[in-house]
Amino acid sequence: MTKVIGSGGILDPEYVATGRLTEKSDVYSFGGVLLEVLCARSVLHPTLPKEQVALVDWALQCKAEGKLNEIVDPYLKGSIDQWSLETFVGIAEKCLASEGIHRPAMGDVLLDLELALKAQAQGTVQG
Repeated sequence: MTKVIGSGGILDPEYVATGRLTEKSDVYSFGGVLLEVLCARSVLHPTLPKEQVALVDWALQCKAEGKLNEIVDPYLKGSIDQWSLETFVGIAEKCLASEGIHRPAMGDVLLDLELALKAQAQGTVQG
């Protein structure tokens, strides 16, 4: 067993339940980090309105409601290709699957992020 110190907002739920870390534990945490970067805020922010305190929950709710632009760092708004934004958040969502078996391998995450970056660089507007 390994004791992990970190933000409760991005700890693998399987680790919390079993005390065992896996490669997929890192994938889960990376999904939270992706959202932190996109939103320019920490995963837990107790001074925000209740629905926004937990970044992961709020971001995935906005995604489900088609309101992704609400979570984007104001400095990035208007400069992100919509398809790239949806792809980026979709990658984070896959990483944040509650069960490790449903999370992608980090190599697959990297490939998907490269695809989103290429689309952003080309200014591709899809979907």
